[in-house]
Amino acid sequence: MKYYAHTATLPDGANDPNTERCSLLESQADRELIWYIQYLSHQTGGLMAVAGELMAKRSEQSPQALADYLRELCLNPATSLTMGPNCFPNLIKALRQYRAHLIETKEASVFTTELGRKVFEVLDYTAYGRGLTLIQGDARLGKSHAARTWCELHPGNARFVEVPTGNDEATFFRDLARGLGLGNFLNYKVVQIRERVESILRSGDIMLVLDEAQRLWPQTNIREGYPKRITWVMTMANAGVPIGMISTPQFFVIQKVVEKNGWNSSQLIGRLSLYESLPQDLSIEDLVGVARAVLPEASNDVLRALAVYARSSARYLAAIDAIAKRARYTAMREGRVVATANDVRKAMQESVIPADTKLFRALERGRNGKADKLLPVATTLSNRASDKPLMVV
Repeated sequence: MKYYAHTATLPDGANDPNTERCSLLESQADRELIWYIQYLSHQTGGLMAVAGELMAKRSEQSPQALADYLRELCLNPATSLTMGPNCFPNLIKALRQYRAHLIETKEASVFTTELGRKVFEVLDYTAYGRGLTLIQGDARLGKSHAARTWCELHPGNARFVEVPTGNDEATFFRDLARGLGLGNFLNYKVVQIRERVESILRSGDIMLVLDEAQRLWPQTNIREGYPKRITWVMTMANAGVPIGMISTPQFFVIQKVVEKNGWNSSQLIGRLSLYESLPQDLSIEDLVGVARAVLPEASNDVLRALAVYARSSARYLAAIDAIAKRARYTAMREGRVVATANDVRKAMQESVIPADTKLFRALERGRNGKADKLLPVATTLSNRASDKPLMVV
């Protein structure tokens, strides 16, 4: 078997080297470790960042040598998975511990809403049943964030890909290739990119999570368009690839339009092993939890005010994030690290609320031809620059 050093420069007809590497491993744990290294290779800093962390207590060694070894470990079937290099003999054990630590750290830092728990449950079942599932919910409630977080909690097992807009296959398969860590394939034909993508998915080791799945349907000439992306997803599902689709309610709206060109929807519906419709709203308690996750230094009163405001904002969860970032920006400009309640008040009343009001007016103008009401604001903050300057009314 020939070993290719870079996945993006494979000659025609060659399989992905990660897939070739894993095909020789009987142990699921070993295959998972290889895919995890491949996952790390296309995160920020790549394998050099990983090597640097692993070698932090070995100052006499260069992280570059370890990064090169990790690359060999990931791609070259001749590299042993029972021991590490002379400079790091317990590397394999250290890598497994490194992965476990990152997962534990992520779990400890994540606040999961009730909606997020439903997303987790469906994706857990998707991985277990190795089927095709569909999660549908309104925008702005955090379903995409939950799905991405689930994938981050399963590094080496799952890949998160946002389905691109448009109808062309090239963009679709390039985004899949990028999400799988294969590169951009800018100079490759669609059929070549597709072969690379399918060689990984058909290995059976990776679960695919497709966000914005309503874009799998044709987005122009819908009545005449053939759903090539949907058909491909069904083909992969038939091959035993676990796929979780995350969508807005537009999914079934577009499907009904496509049905008018004679396409048989039962082909898709019959392949769905589970469908989940998400709640249309989040509780105040969940919103407080989200606010605490993005602004942990805030008091309980401030967090509750953010939650109340988020429910009235056209941006919902994004409003909490916008307020937190604006408050921290204000603190940073004044030479402080921690944002106070007064920073939050300024962020809400002087920046985010005016911006949201303009957005709401624009939305109303688009719906009714005029702006007939203002964005409701249920939260009032006092002007005192202290940690307790807030009142919810």
